[in-house]
Amino acid sequence: MGERYNRNPNRWAVLNLIANNPDITSREAAERFGVSRFSVEKWCKAAGISLDGHKHPRVSRILALKRKRAKRLISELAVLNREIRDLEQLDPNGPYIKPTKAVKS
Repeated sequence: MGERYNRNPNRWAVLNLIANNPDITSREAAERFGVSRFSVEKWCKAAGISLDGHKHPRVSRILALKRKRAKRLISELAVLNREIRDLEQLDPNGPYIKPTKAVKS
């Protein structure tokens, strides 16, 4: 592993990118060059490059995650609202029989 670690041609390009661009994270640099994030962190540590400003995710990434979560929750809420509407139409004193999905033939 030691030789492969030191011979990676992307090593110097990644270090140059991180040293000259304070807005890029170690994860983004790793994805751009197709290497592991942990390798990038090791290379930076060996070269003496501080990653203090490079470890925080971008606001766009967090926003995308929140939007994805909101979309999932909205769809789940829509399903629950349909089930509630269907249950309200049934007799409150009758037995509950769980609906089954129709089988396509």
